[in-house]
Amino acid sequence: MLQHYFFTLPEWALTLQSSALWLHIGTASLALLAFWLPLAVHKRSRWHRYSGWLYSGLMATMVVSALTSQTLTLLDPWSVNALASDVSGEHIIAIRRTGLFLLMLCLLVGCSLWQGLRTAYWKVKRPAPTKEWLLQAAMGLTAVIAALVLILGTINQALLLGLFALATLWLMSDMIRYWWRAQPAAWWQAHLSAMLGSGIGLYTAFGAFGGRALLQAWVGDSAIWMGWLLPSVIGTIGISWAARRFRQLPKAKQPLA
Repeated sequence: MLQHYFFTLPEWALTLQSSALWLHIGTASLALLAFWLPLAVHKRSRWHRYSGWLYSGLMATMVVSALTSQTLTLLDPWSVNALASDVSGEHIIAIRRTGLFLLMLCLLVGCSLWQGLRTAYWKVKRPAPTKEWLLQAAMGLTAVIAALVLILGTINQALLLGLFALATLWLMSDMIRYWWRAQPAAWWQAHLSAMLGSGIGLYTAFGAFGGRALLQAWVGDSAIWMGWLLPSVIGTIGISWAARRFRQLPKAKQPLA
């Protein structure tokens, strides 16, 4: 049978997967709300830092729990999804293709969050690129998975998978280049883009998967495209607007995180 060629999770790993999934759902739900708190307060205030750390803590927990849950699901989709032993190979491939995309999205959110925190930590005193090798290694891993998702999306004519994989490849290369450029963008601009980017990924995952049923009840079949694309469109416009707004402020009033 097909599952004999893949890893079978022990009982403790299935319990871990289930616990990680529920932790992911809980922290993601709170992060959807906490995302707006740092945006609503003055960028120089302690409330911006406190709310930013609250959002970052929720997101970091969400990312780790999602990576745990999704990795175990990819290893043994039969046990995790309680599939019959005679399920078709095509069905398993579809599950793993979706799982690989979710893993890519999770890593994208995690790397964006990490980038946002590190740019705020160093501010204008940007270190030698090798000091952030671990962050860049995580971005490289994300790019490799994005390339696999792009290949799978192309083979299976899955347009949305291919588009998001291309976007992920571009974002990872852009964030890595920040540490190597002789004259990178202002640190606060990189911080702003990365933190808002993590929120875009969060809301994309919610709209495309967790909140799809809710959107379908409101707008019908258009919810599929709206859930995938609307967060990216609105978020990109928001990043552009915020960057222009802060660029126009006097230097002393630029956000210091």
